[in-house]
Amino acid sequence: MSEVSTDKKLKGKDLITIGIFSAIYFVINFAFMLLGGIHPVLWMLMPGFIAVFAGIPFMLMVAKVQKPGAVFLMGLITALIYFATGQFTLVILISMASTCILAEVVRMVTKYNSFKGNSIAYVIFSLGMVGSPFPSGCLRPYFLAQITEQGMPADYVAAVEALSSNAMLIVLLLLQSSVYHRRIYCQRSVQKALCKGRNCVMNGEGKKHTLRFDPRTELLLLVLANIVAFTQHSVWVEITWVIFLLLLIVACGCQKSAGKLAIAFGICLALQYYVFPNGPKILASSFTIIVSYARKIFPCLIVGTMVLQKTPVRELMVALRKWHITQGLIIPLSVTVRYFPALKEETGYIRDAMKLRNIHGVQKIECLLVPTMISATTTAEELSAAAVTRGIENPAPKTSMIEMKLGVQDFLCLAAGLIFCVISITVG
Repeated sequence: MSEVSTDKKLKGKDLITIGIFSAIYFVINFAFMLLGGIHPVLWMLMPGFIAVFAGIPFMLMVAKVQKPGAVFLMGLITALIYFATGQFTLVILISMASTCILAEVVRMVTKYNSFKGNSIAYVIFSLGMVGSPFPSGCLRPYFLAQITEQGMPADYVAAVEALSSNAMLIVLLLLQSSVYHRRIYCQRSVQKALCKGRNCVMNGEGKKHTLRFDPRTELLLLVLANIVAFTQHSVWVEITWVIFLLLLIVACGCQKSAGKLAIAFGICLALQYYVFPNGPKILASSFTIIVSYARKIFPCLIVGTMVLQKTPVRELMVALRKWHITQGLIIPLSVTVRYFPALKEETGYIRDAMKLRNIHGVQKIECLLVPTMISATTTAEELSAAAVTRGIENPAPKTSMIEMKLGVQDFLCLAAGLIFCVISITVG
């Protein structure tokens, strides 16, 4: 108890806990973001739905990590993953950064161990996602012109125009604030998760591949993919860029993933250029934004697939250390990335158990979230114990037997990415 009250420096155990619950928070966040693409109303209210359902992993995390910087790291990891998937804008960056700082101030004032203070901090933290629909109200003309240029149908643009107002933003803020009234459920879940637990198995590393890139090359290629995603370019530039990246991951040994991604990209093109223009208007207005954003993030998704499947976490950590990234960010970010496959496996087990028990309706949400939180808590404890045993909290500089050196294939890959980036910006 004395350590919790006096030592406020984040240790290895804390960083692992932040990484695990950041993964769960992002999954819930991303699920509602996809749901928001069905209709403009759902998209406008998307931050509010995220705030209501993502409070459990947040409250669990702050209950276990009663130290400064935990909320800021969760927000930073979420921002980095969104950036990696090509879905991050400057407005969202500003909104998330400001709300994370304010949430940390609230937690500091309330001594980090107040449930009421942590609840208020989460209300403020959840307001960061308002940066997604925020331009529709405050930057209305610019936003409407932007989505029109992206190929949104006239009906969808008209629906967004009708909904985009300051009054709608007020409704959105009120829905976000309603998360505070879920404090009883969050508190009950926290108490259950701290008392019970389940195991979670981590997936192993990927198989060997024929073509090997330095992890730094893959990360830089991911940045270039984001630059291309944020620029306006012709459809032929987009198709050529996607084909290049698909051939790249095929050479790395991701043939199955490349085939699935190629089929998905072809379906998106067919829907947007052949099905939606000739089909019912309600079909185009409801699903065009999903298809449009799916096409936009496809290059980032392809590169991210290569990084996740063919780059061991230990090599990724070595690459980040070579860039002099602080250990406080490397550890939770690595744990977050590593926990995604484990989270998928665990939720699969839980869904099978719910089918056997014939659980349906709204009850499925609680039966899915609570065991997942319990499993995450247990996993955090086990990983922390293993990491401490291996010397994760040792302040000495970290070393590795892995030698990294940029080869010819790395320079050629980066050169091709830069060429596509310049072409995309020039054409746009």
